[in-house]
Amino acid sequence: MHSPEQSASASVSDFSGVINGAEQMTTATVGGKAYTYKYAGAAQNELLSQTTPQGTYQLTYGRTDAQGQPVIEQLKKDNLTAYVEHDPVTGEPLMLRTSSGMQSLYVYDGTGNPAALITSGKYVAFAYAYDPYGKPTLTEDSGGLACRRTRTPSRSGSKTGPPAG
Repeated sequence: MHSPEQSASASVSDFSGVINGAEQMTTATVGGKAYTYKYAGAAQNELLSQTTPQGTYQLTYGRTDAQGQPVIEQLKKDNLTAYVEHDPVTGEPLMLRTSSGMQSLYVYDGTGNPAALITSGKYVAFAYAYDPYGKPTLTEDSGGLACRRTRTPSRSGSKTGPPAG
């Protein structure tokens, strides 16, 4: 078992982080930039906020999904708000709506991995390609709130960590 706070190490020389007793990243420094994470929920598996050099993201949870995991209903960054619509049976995210009226649909590959978020605009918010072993590669990134900075693309319950790239 981990001590309440301990340093983590990684193969990237410009990364350092602190992991709590629940094995969650609470702080990270990547390339000299600081990131902090706050959690809640009965199982401490709800990321409440993530502070990055780009701003603070706040998440609001609602019901649980088919696996009993909390479902993100709303994401706020500064004065911007996005709402996530879910499949009523599985809890899988289907649509992202912003307070400005943008609507986006989540697209999944044949194995259930998120493949893209397509928008009602003339661009793709993000897209991933997967190698035969399931490792994702970001192929498109519009730089918006829905991109990789808030969650690693995985439906397997991976923990949120520092931004990739």
